[in-house]
Amino acid sequence: MSNNRVSLSNQRTHASPPIPLHLLASNAAPLEAEIQFLKSLLAQTEADIAAIKASPLLVTDKSASTPLVKNRKALVACAKQYKTLLAPVRRVPAELICEILARVPCTRAINFRETYEQPPWVLTHICRSWREIALGAPLL
Repeated sequence: MSNNRVSLSNQRTHASPPIPLHLLASNAAPLEAEIQFLKSLLAQTEADIAAIKASPLLVTDKSASTPLVKNRKALVACAKQYKTLLAPVRRVPAELICEILARVPCTRAINFRETYEQPPWVLTHICRSWREIALGAPLL
C-alpha cells in the first residue's frame, strides 16, 4: 500500500496548465509543434487520471475534499482544456467559414428590427474569430 501512496503522491497536479496562453485567449489554430505538445500533455494527463481512478485510496475515501479527488478534478479540467485546444474546428480555414456563413438559409422574413437575429448575423455570436470573418466578408 505504501507503494501506491508514493506513486500517487508523485502525481502531477495542474493548478495552471502549461499551455501557450495565446491559445487560451483566442480560437487560433495551434502550430504543428504545439499540437504535438498538447497531445503529449493530454496523454500524460489522461494516464494520471486513470491512475487516480484505479487507486485503492480513491475507492476507500470518496470524500470530495480529499487531495486525491481534488487532484483528479484538476486533471480532468486540464484534459478538457487540452481537448478544446485540439478541436478540429480551430483548423477550419477562414474562407470555408465564410462560405458556411453565406450559405445559411434565412428561415423567416427579415424586417429591419430582426436583421441581427437572423442568419448569418446570429452566427457571429459563436466565437470572436467567426464574428471577425463575418464582419470582414463583403458577401454577408
